[in-house]
Amino acid sequence: MGQGTATGTSREAGTRGRAAWALFDWAVSPYTTLIITFVFAAYFSQGVVGDPVRGQSLWSFGMAVGGLAFALAAPLLGVLADARGRLKPWILACTLICAAASAALWWVAPDPRWIVLALALVIVGNLTSEFAALFVNALLPGIVRPERLGRLSGWAWGLGYGGGLAALVVALTLLIWPEVPPFGLDRQEAEHVRMVGPLVGAWLLLFALPLFLLTPDLPARRQAGSATLGQALRDLSAKIRGLRQQPDLLRFLVAHLLYNNGLL
Repeated sequence: MGQGTATGTSREAGTRGRAAWALFDWAVSPYTTLIITFVFAAYFSQGVVGDPVRGQSLWSFGMAVGGLAFALAAPLLGVLADARGRLKPWILACTLICAAASAALWWVAPDPRWIVLALALVIVGNLTSEFAALFVNALLPGIVRPERLGRLSGWAWGLGYGGGLAALVVALTLLIWPEVPPFGLDRQEAEHVRMVGPLVGAWLLLFALPLFLLTPDLPARRQAGSATLGQALRDLSAKIRGLRQQPDLLRFLVAHLLYNNGLL
């Protein structure tokens, strides 16, 4: 969604603009690595819930709720963003909300009373990180020539994996493994683990900043003022009906959905 905005009007951004675009994957990937997959997920089950089996069940439920919300909202937001043209305001809003939700995980103490807060913050953070990535991907056809799309996308993908691993190493060596945690963090209250949330939030803000400073946005569309929710729903309905005339695209979308669910 959103990528049709720039098709046919692709222009080559400068080297710094393209590098800043690719760096966003480095910025956002630690959210998945540290919070969704490894450190905070384990802390939630064992420290907050206190029962690994029930904790994993609640965590899976939270991920399912977030995934369903994304599946329902992403097409609509994509169409709405297409109609308005400019994508950076959407990326900025999602980035700030994700960083704030990540940082707020600091207040999730090792007590079952914090289960609801933890799940709510993780769902919000996961949703906004996915939305941010969606809109950042939609910038790609507007900053690089069509024949170089795959190359730049591949660089970003690699940086994403590197960013997740780098953040994991920082968290483990600086916060988790030391017998005496830094900054006076209290192990009994799991503060050395809870600090992962603020670390992810700060990492995201720091490394996402070049995108806003150096990567050009798509131009605003003239009809942006008339881009309402109702119009977006009508446009989305038209796009869905149009899939009947594009069987290859429909098969790809279905296969992509099944593949992604298989990875989870």
